Amino acid sequence: MKKRIHKLLSLMLTIILVVGMIPMTSLPAFAATGDEVYVGGVAMYDGDYLAVGATATQTTKPSGGYAYYENDKLTLNNYSYEGKGYLYYTGYYAVIYSKNDLTLELIGNNTLTQTASDSDMIYVDGAKLTVGGDGKLTGTPAGYALYADKDITINGGTVEVSTYIATSIVSYGNVIINDGDITAESEDMAAIYSKYDVTVNGGNVTAIGGNGAIDYSTGFTVAEGVKIQASTTVDGELGEYVAANHTTYKKIVINAHKLTAPVIKSSSVANTGKIKLTWAAVEGAAKYRVYRATSKTGKYSIMKTVEGTSYI
Repeated sequence: MKKRIHKLLSLMLTIILVVGMIPMTSLPAFAATGDEVYVGGVAMYDGDYLAVGATATQTTKPSGGYAYYENDKLTLNNYSYEGKGYLYYTGYYAVIYSKNDLTLELIGNNTLTQTASDSDMIYVDGAKLTVGGDGKLTGTPAGYALYADKDITINGGTVEVSTYIATSIVSYGNVIINDGDITAESEDMAAIYSKYDVTVNGGNVTAIGGNGAIDYSTGFTVAEGVKIQASTTVDGELGEYVAANHTTYKKIVINAHKLTAPVIKSSSVANTGKIKLTWAAVEGAAKYRVYRATSKTGKYSIMKTVEGTSYI
């Protein structure tokens, strides 16, 4: 990110000098108005389809893989692209570019290959990015994989992204992961960055970064009972995660998929009048909450949170 910022400052200084020396010189303008989304360098408006390999949109559904745009929602259905995409700033391209809040719906297997150096896969300029669906998205750009000036929210799907010289997932709002399987890697920078909070409510998350796994300014929160492990090296053995040491971790693995409640067996404890509850361990569960009600249809209230597989 520092490399990107330094380049922009240098470019701004250059432009100021040029304008000062040649008053009549006009600066390049980029055409995005905010009503469209650019996919593979092609402007898409409401109701547009873009077939794999196409350089123009169509109004009928293609027979193969495609992108479809309507009401700020972009559906990728077995879509693939290889190239630079849209030039959104001097020297910087994005395979997908939007100036509106963008919802990305994943269906099937989707691959976005950015071929330009120091350029991005998905860039949402001044707005929010939401990712969902049951499909998969992969990409290995040199620059950002997922970038948004506001919140990035992931509600589902499989996202596997890695970058060379930039942070893989970047939000200048919050990063919120509610479900899905997310793997984010960066060779030189952090894997995931949020200007504010990173919150994991569900899903599986693996973050691997040469300069840290997860970087945030305000807070890092995971749902209660979620299993979280970490390593101070990118390929080291995973151990206990200690929040106070988060900046030293280069690999963090979170298992926060919503778990199925175990089948409970009960038995009385001799001469005590108490009931012992036992259950089989649930894969991925670190703790269990025990609830109690006075009747089957009554309101349940939490009794205790335990780490084992029994409660008296």
